[in-house]
Amino acid sequence: MKTPLALLWFFVLLSLSWLWWRAIAWYPSIPDRYPSRFDIAGRPVSWATKSYGTWFLLPTISTALALGLLVFAGLALPRLARSSPGLFNLPHKQRFLALDPDGRVRALFPVRCFLAVVALATTILLTWVLEALARGSTELHGPTLLWPGVFLGFIFIGVAIMSWAMHRTLGRPTAAG
Repeated sequence: MKTPLALLWFFVLLSLSWLWWRAIAWYPSIPDRYPSRFDIAGRPVSWATKSYGTWFLLPTISTALALGLLVFAGLALPRLARSSPGLFNLPHKQRFLALDPDGRVRALFPVRCFLAVVALATTILLTWVLEALARGSTELHGPTLLWPGVFLGFIFIGVAIMSWAMHRTLGRPTAAG
């Protein structure tokens, strides 16, 4: 069961690497004052001064979020499932509580995968934002609005799959009844 989760986290780390590479590659090209927000027509509405702190803030936030989700999904959630299962609010809670500690960790596998999907989708979205800022400040044609739709698609599909997998895992009748 760990293979899909490890693969998801590999893609999260790969996308974080891509985000940092794009931020480093764009930094010399952006002007001293660059647009930080755009209106719906693509015109700048606010500006930022070029500095390492402002330009690398998005990759830093994305990295902190992804690593936080990695630690939570990889370490905290399994530990909580083993030691404090009553803290979880989920369907078929009594069946969840009746499972042995390793069974509870297995039952939470869809949630752990969903957290990895959220980390991946967020990193992709923030990469899109960084690309849009860089392209907008250098007067190149900016990326289309496709990426926010991809982000939302990741989230909605991830929620659907997680809900289905959780109901499937916890909704099965036990051998005893």
